[in-house]
Amino acid sequence: MPAPPSLSRLADLLKLRCSIYQQLYNPLNIRTGSKVLRQRLKGAAIASYYPRRMVSMKELQGLYPELET
Repeated sequence: MPAPPSLSRLADLLKLRCSIYQQLYNPLNIRTGSKVLRQRLKGAAIASYYPRRMVSMKELQGLYPELET
């Protein structure tokens, strides 16, 4: 039965795997926020819920100058 690999060899393997798959190498498990930064941006999806700007007050005054606002 072969001996299990050493801890330094496992750490080297983890570092290589992170470089191949473009992941963050974090052997001490420090909280970095990379999980949040990898998520897709939500701005366009949230903006699509709101209607587009229809008409401004300045445009209404230009269309109907006889109305007093």
